[in-house]
Amino acid sequence: MVSLYTNFRNQRRTQRHGRKISEHLKSFEDKGYDSPIIVAGYPKSGNTWLARVVAEAIGCPVLGFAGLREHDEIAMEGLERTSRSYVLKSHHTRDMLDLVCHPNLKILTIVRDPRDVAVSGKHYLFKGQNDAEGKMVGIMTHCAGGAGWDRRSWSEYVDQFLDPCMPMARYEDMLEAPGESLQQLFREAQIPVDRARIAAAIENQSFEKARQRFENENDPAKLQHMRQGRAGAYKKELSDENRLRLTRSLAPTMVDLNYLS
Repeated sequence: MVSLYTNFRNQRRTQRHGRKISEHLKSFEDKGYDSPIIVAGYPKSGNTWLARVVAEAIGCPVLGFAGLREHDEIAMEGLERTSRSYVLKSHHTRDMLDLVCHPNLKILTIVRDPRDVAVSGKHYLFKGQNDAEGKMVGIMTHCAGGAGWDRRSWSEYVDQFLDPCMPMARYEDMLEAPGESLQQLFREAQIPVDRARIAAAIENQSFEKARQRFENENDPAKLQHMRQGRAGAYKKELSDENRLRLTRSLAPTMVDLNYLS
C-alpha cells in the first residue's frame, strides 16, 4: 500500500517535472520557436524514430528531450531547418504532460508490443548485465508506486494515453503502413502536412537509410540505439517464462491494442 507521504512526494515530483517542461518550452521562444510538438511513449517503443520522421515531414528540428536543457539527446537532428515548430522527445507520464503549460503544444504518442519492448530494453537499458531480460520484464510488470515511467508498469504508463483526444501510433503500423499511419496521426493532431513531404520523410528515415547515414557519420551511439528496427523479435529472443510474465500481467492493455486476441 502506498503511504500518504509517498503519494505526496510523487505529486510534488509530477508537478516539478510539469514545471520543468513548461520552462523548457518557454526557453525556445527567444529563438523564434513557438509551436512545440512532444513525442511521448514508453522507452524502446520507437520514440526516436517517430520524433525524427515527424520533424522531417513538418520541416522542423528535433531539439532535444522535454524538460532537459543541454541534454545530448540522441534523437536530435535537423538543426538547420527553419521553422517555428520543433519536436522534443519524452518518456514522461501522461499526468506530468497534462501539467505542461503552452498554448500551442501538440502531443503525439507511440506504443509498441511490450514483448518487443522487453527485448529492445534488455539490449539497450541493461546491456551486459546479468539477467538483463528479467530486469527489464520486472520493471515492465511491477508498479513501484513512483512518478516516473520506471516506477509504473507498462500498462499503467500506456493506459493513461489511451484517450481519443491523444493522437497515438502503433509502432507495428508505422512499420507496415507508415504513410497511412503518419497521415492519421497528423490528422488527429490537426497538424497540416503535405502527403509528398510525409512520403519523403518516411523514405529518408527508413531503417536502411538512417543506418547508412550514421555509418557515414561514424556515430556508434546512434547505430547502437537502432538495433534491428522490426516487429516480432520477441518470438525468437524472449524466453517463454518472461513472455508469459508479460502477457499475464499486461493482458488487458495488450488486448485493447490488438497485441493479444
